[in-house]
Amino acid sequence: MLAGTRVFLAGSIEMGTAEDWQTRVVAELSGAEGVVILNPRREKRQESVEPRAAEPRFAEQVNWELDMLDAAGIGAV
Repeated sequence: MLAGTRVFLAGSIEMGTAEDWQTRVVAELSGAEGVVILNPRREKRQESVEPRAAEPRFAEQVNWELDMLDAAGIGAV
C-alpha cells in the first residue's frame, strides 16, 4: 500500500477541454511531506483509445482510477 496521506485528484481530465488544474495542485503540494498524489491525468492523450469497456487501455485507466479512489484518504475535485 502507498505510505502517507493519499490525495486522489478527481474531476474532469477530458484532454483539450478540461482545465489542467491538477498540475497546479501537484505543484502546490510538491513540498508537502508525507503526501502521495494520485493523479489520473496523463501527460499525453492516446488518441486511438475509444472510451468503452471493451477497449483494454481504457479499461486499464478506469480500473487504475477505481483502485486509487479506494486507496485514497482524501479526494480533491
